[in-house]
Amino acid sequence: MPRPISIRTSLLRDLAALVLLLGLAVFAATFVGARQTVRALSESLTGQSLSTISARLDTFFAAAQDQLEVAASQAAAGGFDLDPQELGSLDAAAAGRALRDKRNALFAPIIRATPQISSVLIADSGGHEHMLLRAPTGWRNRCTAADDSSQVRWLEWTDGVTPSERTEDLAYDPRERPWFQDAVHSTPGTIHWTAPYIFFTSHEPGITASMLYPRPDGLVHVLGMDVRLKDISEFTRALRVGGRGMAAVLTSDGRLIGLPGLSAFDAPAAADTAYLQPPEALGLTLLDDAIAARAGHPDSRPFRFRSGGEAWWACTRPYPLTADDSLRVAVLLPEADLLGNLARLRLTILGIIAVVLVAALFRAAWVARRFSSPIEALVAQSERIARGDLDAGESVVSRVKEIRRLVKAQELMREGIRARMQLQKVERDLDLARDIQRGLLPRSAPAAAGFEIAGWNQPADQTGGDFYDWIALPDHRIAFTLADVTGHGIGPALIVAVYRAYMRASTSLGSAHLADALRHVNNLLCDDIPDNRFITTVVGVLDSDLARVTMISAGHGPLYFYRAATGEIDRWNADVMPLGLVSDMDFRPAREVDFAPGDMLFVVTDGFFEWAGPEGEQFGLGRLEAFIREHQHLDGEAFIQALYQAVLAHAAGEPQSDDLTALMIRRR
Repeated sequence: MPRPISIRTSLLRDLAALVLLLGLAVFAATFVGARQTVRALSESLTGQSLSTISARLDTFFAAAQDQLEVAASQAAAGGFDLDPQELGSLDAAAAGRALRDKRNALFAPIIRATPQISSVLIADSGGHEHMLLRAPTGWRNRCTAADDSSQVRWLEWTDGVTPSERTEDLAYDPRERPWFQDAVHSTPGTIHWTAPYIFFTSHEPGITASMLYPRPDGLVHVLGMDVRLKDISEFTRALRVGGRGMAAVLTSDGRLIGLPGLSAFDAPAAADTAYLQPPEALGLTLLDDAIAARAGHPDSRPFRFRSGGEAWWACTRPYPLTADDSLRVAVLLPEADLLGNLARLRLTILGIIAVVLVAALFRAAWVARRFSSPIEALVAQSERIARGDLDAGESVVSRVKEIRRLVKAQELMREGIRARMQLQKVERDLDLARDIQRGLLPRSAPAAAGFEIAGWNQPADQTGGDFYDWIALPDHRIAFTLADVTGHGIGPALIVAVYRAYMRASTSLGSAHLADALRHVNNLLCDDIPDNRFITTVVGVLDSDLARVTMISAGHGPLYFYRAATGEIDRWNADVMPLGLVSDMDFRPAREVDFAPGDMLFVVTDGFFEWAGPEGEQFGLGRLEAFIREHQHLDGEAFIQALYQAVLAHAAGEPQSDDLTALMIRRR
């Protein structure tokens, strides 16, 4: 039998140990919780910022690419040539001026409509070049004939004023420029982007998109468009991540093109000299330290590093501009912004633990005399709670701090049990919400003569932010949509329900009204959803009589179209920005896609190709395209299920982190 000890000694020893262990547990919980909270907040803030910047870059570069494709198709079709009858009545000088004026008339609207495009260039393998440049006070032409003369002819004018002309001895040959060289060694119709550089004429930082197009004169013809990068920098400098966080965009070799929001770049002259400079050359120690610390960390996952004696979190993501080169988006934020007052709270907890421990040692003997009654009352309360009676009982009064803490702990326990029961009710409600959301999805494929339509959805949580739907329209047409709300869970699920209601209210939409319907829905969403949420969506109309789909993609891509006759896959990017970001947004005319027998349109959300395996490698677009080629013969539901199993195999046990949704339309 253990040797008996006095209550004073027992309380002195046991109470001291209890208080010490309890304090350490609370402190450990705050430490572990803080680390988890910091990582979760860093993932959320950096992920949202990276997505925002990537969406801005998509819009920035897509506008220039669209203009280049349209202009190149006009040039290939002879849209820049003079009318033969008109040419016969002109001498050589007049014909040259007429051709220059015609090109200017075609180039100027492109530059006016797309502010990031500063100039349009056209050149051939004979050394001839024509450039239209937006000048600070008007327009400038550079006309070059490298094989005929070393002189470059400049024309400057404002709208409605006769151009002034001058010549300059300039060792300039357009055929030696990177944009010409890249295009010459490519197939016609392929867009090439140069690495960022300082423009030859305007001395602005930029990048050039160029395309080779065929002409019957035997010369190689290239069309190019210079795109200014200052707009990217203005966006990144204005972007704030948390309190002191910042963002930047760099080239693949680490030079800045999107400057961070630092006061050092407030002066335009300082910003102009910083473009295309490595961070170390500008004294940006923070960004330089982040680049050095990124080694060994996967893209799109935040990592912790120290700079200037302070802890920071950073996350980077490549932005693929061409098949051979990518930009890199970086987001940095100080850990102190995430911790807030947690460090001070830790010291406070330690202080309270120390005070309580000392007080308990001195008051243990006094507590012993008045301990029995409160303990008996607490035992009775505990027995009542054990029987399931969770109502508040009679107050247990004591002047002893430890007993009061026990009373409070018991009350917290009672409230915790009550809260747990309420939580179980919430979980049942979430299950009901999941069933309701699943009920919003189509129950069966629509009847479309000659076509097979299939859709599938699996949220990452009980409820999700992905959605697909179809609606039968008059004249054998079917409207369909696939949408992805940022994030997943009950919040995006509510936004999905709102989006579905708005789209269902637009059941009268047709191929000629897609843009108007989407503009209306976008304005409603901008008024209703939070600023940190947006929706990427594809909306289209299938006309089975014409075997044609008319559709618009708002921020959602890529879209895949398999051509059965050739086995080729077309991959299309988004037509406009996601919904819910900017009200009164202009929508381009809908894309029309004609289906031959066996052709298939396939649309998925990014949960499929961004699902990463244990090593951090995503399933990726390459595997997705290969899967389409190899399994296109399967029927719709089997095709989607086979893709899901392929992604599961790649994930190798890694949990699903994003919602999954797929939609397939195939002509039989």
